[in-house]
Amino acid sequence: MIHFLVPAAQDIGIKDYLDVSGESLRNDIRVLHYEDLHKHREFVAGTYVLSALDQLNPALTKLVGEIHRQLNREKGVRFLNDPERTLKRFDLLTELNSRGMNDFRVARATRDLRSLRFPVFLREERLHEGAISPLLNSQREVRHAIGQAIVQGHELHDLLVVEFCDTANENGFYRKYGAFVVGNRVIPRSLNYGRHWMLKHAETEYTMPIVQEELKYVSENTHQGELLEIFKVAQVEYGRIDYGIKNGKIQTWEINLNPTIGRGLRDLDSDASAWPSGRVRRSGGGRKAAVVKQPGLLETLTELIASAIRGDPQAALLWVSRSQRHLAAELAAHEPALRASLAQALGSDPDPRFRARALSVLKDPGDFAPQVARALNDPDVRVREAAVRASATLSNVTPALIQRLAEDSWPLVRIAAADALAESSSPATAEPALARALDQDDSPHVRARVLLALGAHHATAALPKIRQRLVDKDEWPLVRAAAAQALAALCDASSVATLTDYANKLADPMSDANQHLIGAASLLALSDLRPSDLKARLSPLLAKGAPAQARQAADAVLRRRGACGKSAQPKEPAKVRGPAS
Repeated sequence: MIHFLVPAAQDIGIKDYLDVSGESLRNDIRVLHYEDLHKHREFVAGTYVLSALDQLNPALTKLVGEIHRQLNREKGVRFLNDPERTLKRFDLLTELNSRGMNDFRVARATRDLRSLRFPVFLREERLHEGAISPLLNSQREVRHAIGQAIVQGHELHDLLVVEFCDTANENGFYRKYGAFVVGNRVIPRSLNYGRHWMLKHAETEYTMPIVQEELKYVSENTHQGELLEIFKVAQVEYGRIDYGIKNGKIQTWEINLNPTIGRGLRDLDSDASAWPSGRVRRSGGGRKAAVVKQPGLLETLTELIASAIRGDPQAALLWVSRSQRHLAAELAAHEPALRASLAQALGSDPDPRFRARALSVLKDPGDFAPQVARALNDPDVRVREAAVRASATLSNVTPALIQRLAEDSWPLVRIAAADALAESSSPATAEPALARALDQDDSPHVRARVLLALGAHHATAALPKIRQRLVDKDEWPLVRAAAAQALAALCDASSVATLTDYANKLADPMSDANQHLIGAASLLALSDLRPSDLKARLSPLLAKGAPAQARQAADAVLRRRGACGKSAQPKEPAKVRGPAS
C-alpha cells in the first residue's frame, strides 16, 4: 500500500491522477491529509510518500517528524522524503552553491544583500510560481521590489533574493528541463524552450527540432547520474527538479515536493475559457494577493508609505514610521483617488509586471478604455497579453484584437487574442480573421485556441477547415483535439463517424499518449453530439476486455446529456453581414 501524505488544500494533483491516469492504482494508493494525522491511532505498513514538506507549519512538521521516527523502525514501512533531512528551497540552493554544484547564490530578504552579484530577482521560498519581480540591477531596485512584494501580500520572511544565472544559448533562447524522482529512479518529464529567462510551458516555442530534442531527453535520460547526485544532496526521494544547463553543468532552480503528475479528462471536459494559460496551478490556486482582492490598493498604499520611510537609503531594508492602523485610516481617506491612481499606474508605471498586474485586476475595464487600448501596443509581452484579455468585454476593439492575433510576435499574446475574439460581438469581422489565423499561424497552441474560438462563434463557414484539422496526421495532437471540440460546438453530425474512430482508439492498449489525447477529445465531442446509436458506436470501449479507464469514460459519456439535441446537424453557413458599428 502507498500512503500519499499531502496538505488538504493541495491534494488536487494526486486526486486528478487517481481519477484518470492512475485509475488502476486507486485501491493501492491512499491519500492522507497531514492535518488529519493526529486522529490516527495506528498506521499500517507500506510506503509513505511525504509530499509538500515545505508547505507545513512548524507544528505539523514536528508531528510528522515524530511519526516518521516511530514508524521508520517498523518492519515493512518505507518513507520517501524525510521531514527532518529533506532540504527546503533556501537550504537546498545554499548547499548546492557551497558544493560548487550551482553557480549562483541565494539570500533571505532580511539579510545583508550587498555581497550578491547583480542582476538578482525575488521569489518566495515556499511557493512554486517562479519569480515575483523582474531582474533587478541595484540595491535601490531590490528595496523597491521588496516593498512591492510586501504590499502585494507576500511575507517578508518568505522572500528570497536570487542571483540571476544566465543559461541562454547564443541565440538568446533558454531551456528548462524537468524530471521526477521516485525512490532512486529518475524519470525525465519535459523540456521547455523560449526567449524568457523565467520560462513557463505556455511560452515554449515549439519547433520540430525542439520536439525531437525533448523526445530524446525523456527517452534517453542523459542527465540521470548528475540528477541522482543532486537528489542525494537534497535528501529527496519524491519530487520534481527544474533545472537549466550552463557550460555543460546543471544549474538547479528548484525541487518541487508536490509536483503536478498530469492533467486528466476533466480538463478536456471543461469550458475552453477556463483552460489554464501559462499557469502551474489552476485558476484560483495559491494565496490571493491584496492587489487582486482590492484593485488600486498598491498604488495608493505605496504613495502613503513614501513619505514615512526611514532608515539608511543604502540598506536593503527600510522601515516605516506609521503604524498599520494609521496607514489603514489614511488609505480609507484616499478612497476617492483610487481610480485616478490606478489609471496613472496603467499608463506610466515603469515596471511592466506592475502594469500587467494592474490590467489583470480591473473589475470594469470599460472605465479605463483609453489606458487599455494603449496597452495593446505596450512593448512588454505580459502587458500586451493582460491588455488583450482586459479588452475582451470592450466594444469596438475587434480590429485591434485582430491585429494582435495576426501580427504579435508572441504566441502568448496571440492566444489571448484568440480567446478574446471568441467573445467578440462582431462575428462577421472576427470569424474571417480567426479562419486566416488557423491557416497561417505557426504556433500549435494558437491554432488550438483559434479552433475553440471558431466553435464558440458557431462559424459554420469554417467547417471544412475544422474537419481537415481533425484528420490531418501532420497536425499537432492538441490542435486535432481542439478541432474535435469545435466540431462538437458546431453540432457537426457529418463528423460523427470520424470522431467514433478516434474515440475507440482509447480501447487499444497500444495507443500512445497523442492518440489518447485525440481520442478523449473525440469521445467528449460524441457526448455533445449524442447520435442515436451512441452506445453501439462505443461498444469497443464498453467491452469487457477494454481498459478499465476506457470503460468508465464511455459509461460517463452515456450518462451525460447531449448539447446538440436529438439530431445533431451542422448549421447552414451564416450570411455575411456588414461591419459592426
